[in-house]
Amino acid sequence: MAAPPSPPDDAAGHRERLRGRLLAGGGDALLDHELIEYLLMLAIPRIDTKPIAKALLREFGGIGGLLCADAEALGRVKGVGP
Repeated sequence: MAAPPSPPDDAAGHRERLRGRLLAGGGDALLDHELIEYLLMLAIPRIDTKPIAKALLREFGGIGGLLCADAEALGRVKGVGP
């Protein structure tokens, strides 16, 4: 008797879905944390970058604050620094 099929994995294909939405609709097609998550996943392969993206936005109050942050401040965020 065959085993029942596994429930779908929500994480499977997540990066490809983000990429597709970005290509189809530009940066406005993604939420702020999704845009940062996408950029992080290009630099940090094989880990879930969503928690890091959310932590960065929470720490710096949004994309503007994140872009203005210096390396020292960025390095204090878990998942970014040592």
